[in-house]
Amino acid sequence: MFEMLMAGVYIRVNNRYPFIENQCKDWIVSQSKKEPDMIVSATEEEMIQERTSESFSKGYCESICIYRNIAKQLYRFDAFVFHASVVSLDEKGYAFTAKSGVGKSTHTRYWLETFGNRAYVVNGDKPIIRYQNGTFYAYGTPWQGKENWGVNAVVPLNACSFLVRGIENKIERMNEKEVLLRLFHQVLMPKGEKAMNGFLELMEQFLQEVPFYRLECKKDRSAAMVAYQEMKQGKEGNKL
Repeated sequence: MFEMLMAGVYIRVNNRYPFIENQCKDWIVSQSKKEPDMIVSATEEEMIQERTSESFSKGYCESICIYRNIAKQLYRFDAFVFHASVVSLDEKGYAFTAKSGVGKSTHTRYWLETFGNRAYVVNGDKPIIRYQNGTFYAYGTPWQGKENWGVNAVVPLNACSFLVRGIENKIERMNEKEVLLRLFHQVLMPKGEKAMNGFLELMEQFLQEVPFYRLECKKDRSAAMVAYQEMKQGKEGNKL
């Protein structure tokens, strides 16, 4: 068992295997006398269902199950897990999401190469997005994807892009209907009427506060600058 502070949420993890404790070492805090915001664990049945390959250790499967169980409760804190890569540039967050294999990691690397020490990866795969004091923030988490890109940090989220492959680099603002067709494939929705209602209200706020773009890009570093020139405007930019 250990306790961690992630996205401002105090979590007690009842684990069986050491894998997740090592994974979360940068988020672990000393045990407090106060009650945690949530207590999570993974059942044997959940771990068996997750172990789709013999190459997956039990500890790895436990970690995946526990993060899923955390994600299901995050709506209570106006937060959710977003399948995306978030880059911080000049202390503002830029999120990139796409279907697997489209090039999310490649585009993230272009930002790091283009902007140098002005930029770093907050989380390369599964950040937490949380609405606090009228702003959506992106938080780093220990679940960082195969590149293990990420830190225990938080930045205000300035804009999001859906990546698609193309023969040229171009970016355009999306309307809410276009975003909705794609967004729900990149988030984990909770179960139950009360939870779902709260989650949908949060998604509505997300669409209103954070601008979304469709970013068509080819495989070269110039895509990063094309994206940044439009996304840097944030919600102060072009209005629909």
